[in-house]
Amino acid sequence: METSTLLRRGAPLFVSALCVTATALANEAASEAPSAFPVLEQPATQPVAPAEYGWSYQPGTGLTYSSADGGNKISFGGRIMNDWAFMSADDGTKGVDPTNPFVDGTEFRRARLEASGTLYDKVSFKASYDFASNPTTGFRDVWMGISDVVGTTDFRVGKQKEPFSLEEITSSKYITFMERSLANSMAPAYNTGAVLHDHYDESHVSYGIGVFRDTGEDGSSAQQKDGAYNFTGRVTWAPVYDAEDARLVHVGIAGSLRRPEMSSGVSTRPEAHLAPPVLDSGSINTDQVTQYGGEFAWVGGPWSVQAEYIMQTISGLAGAPDVDTTGYYAFVSYFLTGESRPYHASDGSFGRVKPAKNYGQDGSGAWELAARYSSLDIDAPAVATAGDVNDITIGANWYLNPNARIMFNYVLGDLDSNTDAFDGNMNIFMMRFQVDF
Repeated sequence: METSTLLRRGAPLFVSALCVTATALANEAASEAPSAFPVLEQPATQPVAPAEYGWSYQPGTGLTYSSADGGNKISFGGRIMNDWAFMSADDGTKGVDPTNPFVDGTEFRRARLEASGTLYDKVSFKASYDFASNPTTGFRDVWMGISDVVGTTDFRVGKQKEPFSLEEITSSKYITFMERSLANSMAPAYNTGAVLHDHYDESHVSYGIGVFRDTGEDGSSAQQKDGAYNFTGRVTWAPVYDAEDARLVHVGIAGSLRRPEMSSGVSTRPEAHLAPPVLDSGSINTDQVTQYGGEFAWVGGPWSVQAEYIMQTISGLAGAPDVDTTGYYAFVSYFLTGESRPYHASDGSFGRVKPAKNYGQDGSGAWELAARYSSLDIDAPAVATAGDVNDITIGANWYLNPNARIMFNYVLGDLDSNTDAFDGNMNIFMMRFQVDF
């Protein structure tokens, strides 16, 4: 039995990203002095402001204000994702938490506001807060960056995603399915730390390496011991990349060594955030956690394929048993309307789909169909709620325009835990109404 989609508990709390506004306006008034000779008036020399000077709006960057020289910018944006789910499941799937059954429901999966910008060309920042309380609100990206600290290598410190997994690094605004795969339950997400990252345009290679502390929604790690650090890195390469012809081959590897100095574990939901957990390793007295991942993606016009394999070992402390977990997924997607999935070579991730014709503007938007198989196996024979789970997910995405889409997912899950009484099937139909700005 494989699965564990430790879906990061939705965190949303209150935030507000304040911004820095920088702009100077200078005007010279001509003073009239009496003169015995006529003075020829010289035309004033004014700097030519770039086209983006002042306020502007772009689908990918939101509402932006730029200084006259372009060196200072601040952008404001956000995202809203309202999910609906209709579920049925066998009684055996309730083994992890009998008090938390499969029931129909709705939630705001994400409700974020954010601000980001650049100061004097070389310093960047971002602050985002998620107000969706599933189960708590909290900070997401809150960091400061410095460009070209060593050659072309950039430095970033603050709360951010650890560089691990193509599926995780790709923004929730752009993922193909409503939820990431079962394997994603092992992938580290937002933590506070310091990262060096760079990319090389000619070879389409990117890398990121960093050191982190496990942190809560407020970005604090005060509850941890002195030695509790995570070391995480990822390297990607696109040996084939032609954005104009929509052709791509992407490969990547990632690894993480984690020293939590406290108990840890792995748990997963059946690729539906409104559903309860169906697999759980329980709490393990942990010495260290090692993680490895491999990733692959291919794009050929309207077609795309994506797959990952992740393995994790929790090394027990003081006689606690080791727990090995493996997970993988593979999916294929196709645009009925001819668009393709855009790729960001700078960090090895996928980006925003832009319909050829927006809905309501002589078009119907873009339509994408997708199918995914994923699996997670928690190898902990002594734990009744461990085992494996396998999901088949069918999806359809309607992109009304670059900033709005409606998603439809059907998940068929098969749970095979270490206890026969906790086995069963799950059927889940979900919808998402998404806007980002």
